[in-house]
Amino acid sequence: MQQTAISKGYRGFTEFILLPFVGQDAPKPLRKRVGRDQPVLADALLLTAVARIFLGNWIVNHQPSWVKLGLMGATTALTWGCNDIGGTLMEEHITTMAGAQGGTCQSPEDLRRAIESIDRPTQQRDTLYQRLSPVLV
Repeated sequence: MQQTAISKGYRGFTEFILLPFVGQDAPKPLRKRVGRDQPVLADALLLTAVARIFLGNWIVNHQPSWVKLGLMGATTALTWGCNDIGGTLMEEHITTMAGAQGGTCQSPEDLRRAIESIDRPTQQRDTLYQRLSPVLV
């Protein structure tokens, strides 16, 4: 779909976001079928790396879900192929209601500190990946 969109002059997808299953509070038959309640960080990191290799030339931006992986897990994903930690979110309930433990919101300062903790530059952007000034503070 991305290749077709680009070949026709459309922008296509702006980012790829790996969304691991969170099932702590999911119906029991579904939890049993998946076999775990929370995402396994190691599995998410491996899938992140494969997605970057496979989609990297077509979908430039890769983003972890700090709601599902926690801020520390999402920060680690920045070293496995992700180049965008995502947004602050105003309010998140769907994943939290499923039992995610990553939180429902992050401040710009928390995201900036997480990114800088691995010596990466920070840059605030809009939904279409246009840089905003000034740099995230």
